[in-house]
Amino acid sequence: MEGDLINRVQASKERCVSAVERGDRETLRSLMETLPVEDFALLIGTFSDPDLLTLADLTNDFFDFEILLDLGAHQKHVLIKALNVPERLGEVKDWETDDIMDLMDSMSWEDKQRALAACAPKDRNILAMMSSYPEETAARMLQRSMVVVSAVWRVEEAIHHIQEADDIPEEFHEVYVVNLQNHLVGAVHVGTLLRADKKKLLQDLAEDVPRISAGMPQEEVVYNFRHYNLLTAPVESIDGQLIGTVSADDVLSIADEEAGEDLLKLSGVSRSDETEPLRVQALHRIIWLTVVVVNALMSAFVIEHFHKTIERKGVLAALMTIVSAIGGAAGTQVLAVSIRGLSLRIFQAKGVGPIFAREVTINFLGALIFGTMLALITYLWLGEVNLAITVFASLIFSMCFAAVCGVCLPWAIHSLGFDPTVSAAPLVGAFCDIAGFSLFLWIASKMLMG
Repeated sequence: MEGDLINRVQASKERCVSAVERGDRETLRSLMETLPVEDFALLIGTFSDPDLLTLADLTNDFFDFEILLDLGAHQKHVLIKALNVPERLGEVKDWETDDIMDLMDSMSWEDKQRALAACAPKDRNILAMMSSYPEETAARMLQRSMVVVSAVWRVEEAIHHIQEADDIPEEFHEVYVVNLQNHLVGAVHVGTLLRADKKKLLQDLAEDVPRISAGMPQEEVVYNFRHYNLLTAPVESIDGQLIGTVSADDVLSIADEEAGEDLLKLSGVSRSDETEPLRVQALHRIIWLTVVVVNALMSAFVIEHFHKTIERKGVLAALMTIVSAIGGAAGTQVLAVSIRGLSLRIFQAKGVGPIFAREVTINFLGALIFGTMLALITYLWLGEVNLAITVFASLIFSMCFAAVCGVCLPWAIHSLGFDPTVSAAPLVGAFCDIAGFSLFLWIASKMLMG
């Protein structure tokens, strides 16, 4: 299936590139009408800015704005400007408010105001409210497609409303029950509603459901959906008013996006958008690599400080890299476990102490095994007991210290309100390298130089 998709998109891409080069509007119109918007976005995903501008000029009067939702941030920004989307947002029909908000998030403040003015009146107020909340909060994922009924209605009244009202969504799983102040009383599953006594009040059928506050960060929303196995969740404003819902498909997209971003951040790449200009990508990577350079310089200073010890026993230069490498690898393992624990709220549920004790114990047991093995190899290789003891002791400390850093640094960074995915990896690597070199050479200087 994946091969079929790649072949189909590749063939379509060749037609699209050729059509752009020739200025063939009809071929582009045919591709846009026949391909799913996700596939069309995929085939123009590697277009340069000039090609995007040419595409926009050729397809301006029939471009499907839904394609923009599946593009990277930079390409989306280029096409929004080229297609004059802020002035034409009124052309969007039957879109969920979260999709419209997605487009508006790629606009400047002035363009957002023009876009709001161009929107359909029924969407304008809710979009203005969504814009008042910070980015990457639940309010920015808000959908208005939901079924809301009064708590004092009877079941038969609710069913009649669902059958007759014009604004009922085509698909829904729950009916939200509100009081006179529009505060959520609870939810009734559709199956329960259809089987219930027709004279029963909805407030007696309503069951409490997990609620999402409009200002809740997206990471918290993802956690709630995962923890409670939700398909949809009601969203409440600051004053407790029911203002919309968040659906699982949007949460899945956010979770997938965040997982990819976290993977890139651990490698020191701060932007997941591969369509960013090269100079921007290079700058982000250089900033992270600067930390690596500082770490390397500090390690070099440590090694230089013990240069006399290394000169008298040259094999130390080889052995210390082994100890440092194992300690760094152990720190990376603990760091991955810690960041996952923070994202899944395991740290918050269990507390730092039990996790700290577990990771230190695991690394200590690993250090005993590898320390014994490497000490034995060192002794058989070099025939010196002091060197074997140095390797063993250094490895015990290095791996235990790696566990301490791998747990405490991400937790401390998270507690300060920063993202440990970005900053913890270079810090753990730096501390493990410097501590590993320092302790190994210090023990060696004491044991071998007397």
